[in-house]
Amino acid sequence: MNEHWEQGLNPEELELAKLILAQLRQYPASEIQDVAKLLYQRTFGPGHLVSDEARSLERLECEAKAAPTTAHLSEDLGNGLVRIQLGSWASTGLSLTLLNRMFLQTAQAYSSDANSDHLDPGAKPGAGSGAKLGAGSGARTGAKLGELGVRSGARSGSTTDKRQLSYENQLATLQKLTDLGVLPFPSEETAKWLADYRRKGYPVQSHSDAYKRAYQPAYRVIEANYVPLFPLLADLEKKLTHVPTKQQTESQTQVLSQTQNQPKTQNQSKTQDQPKTQDQPKTQNQPKTQDQPKTQDQPQTQNQAQTPSLVVAIDGRTGSGKSTVANLLAGLWPKESALIEMDDFFLPTEKRTPERYAEAGGNVDYERFQAEVIDSLRRPIRPFKYRVFDCSIMEFHGAKTVPETKLTIIEGSYSQLPRFGRYYDLAVFVDIDPETQIARISKRNPEKAPMFASTWIPLEEKYFAAYNITSQADFIVRLP
Repeated sequence: MNEHWEQGLNPEELELAKLILAQLRQYPASEIQDVAKLLYQRTFGPGHLVSDEARSLERLECEAKAAPTTAHLSEDLGNGLVRIQLGSWASTGLSLTLLNRMFLQTAQAYSSDANSDHLDPGAKPGAGSGAKLGAGSGARTGAKLGELGVRSGARSGSTTDKRQLSYENQLATLQKLTDLGVLPFPSEETAKWLADYRRKGYPVQSHSDAYKRAYQPAYRVIEANYVPLFPLLADLEKKLTHVPTKQQTESQTQVLSQTQNQPKTQNQSKTQDQPKTQDQPKTQNQPKTQDQPKTQDQPQTQNQAQTPSLVVAIDGRTGSGKSTVANLLAGLWPKESALIEMDDFFLPTEKRTPERYAEAGGNVDYERFQAEVIDSLRRPIRPFKYRVFDCSIMEFHGAKTVPETKLTIIEGSYSQLPRFGRYYDLAVFVDIDPETQIARISKRNPEKAPMFASTWIPLEEKYFAAYNITSQADFIVRLP
């Protein structure tokens, strides 16, 4: 092998070479098709189409039972993806049900621009098409690449087409590395295998027999952003098991109502013939008397059909990934969660005074958030609505409805402002270093990056420092 082989590679090729070499050090029995599978997964995500969550979970549970214990939980694939080893999953404290949902959510994200049985080996930029839910085991396969849904001849510049070209470039790098002697595969054998693979339309590869015998692979490919959330998810999943569903609450309410409406018997409580005497002190458990009526302003009581909701407040620095974390959580409980964004409570023009900006945490419409959200969460009253302030036009634009759910997610800076009190059950802070923060903001919104640096970020930092927001968080998260 050429000692200076790295000098002949561009940055993308060098990054890929390091990834492949790391895999070969960990799995020295790997063959060419195992490397091709690695490249495929990092490009297209989980393997084959799955439309039934229950069947996917059943297969996952079966594989997990036979999975060998591994020394590590996750392996980085690059491109924001990881392999999660089933043999080490129990160490996370999370259920396989949740892992299955992570897997399905990842597959769906990576299959949103596709629908066919093969890649077109001769396609030029401009291939791709429709969408289907995609999911599949990282270890087991047999499907073809198009089962993520790739087909040629569709719109130009599609995500699928870009992925196809990326995959072909990575396979070309694989050949280049074997030609340089960097990888332990014969150059001619690699060229022959890749040519045959291309003729077949790049079908999804299973692991080689040698790899299976040596390592008994059992894993799932998921988005890397889930990994730093594991401790939070474990606590959240545990807490949610104690939150009754709407059906359970309504059932309990019905039973309680029936019990309360039953006529009293001679053995029940006191009758009119047994008046309370002056010597009988009132105990703490006695009900309110007629001179203590319930007013309309009093919150709903336990015997009303309202499902208590677990509230998670996600605060953090601009560009840190607060929205990403919130959407990942909501995606894991899609039918049981509601998401409220602090961006909808942008400070209106009339409140933008020097005095307001001088306040730590003043850069949000906290009065309206208190009145339209916090007060409703505390009653609780569901569904409820709140108005949306659109900062692009600087005026109110419509309203959002918050349904009755087991989980309510509040996302955005200032969501943990102390003036709101501890209205949430879990406080999450999403952190980021200053250099990465500016780089992300500049890439995402280059025109407004100077305003963020000079105004919005300093206002946030003032709020974080004044109220020790970071130190009071239940979980601090840093996304990769």
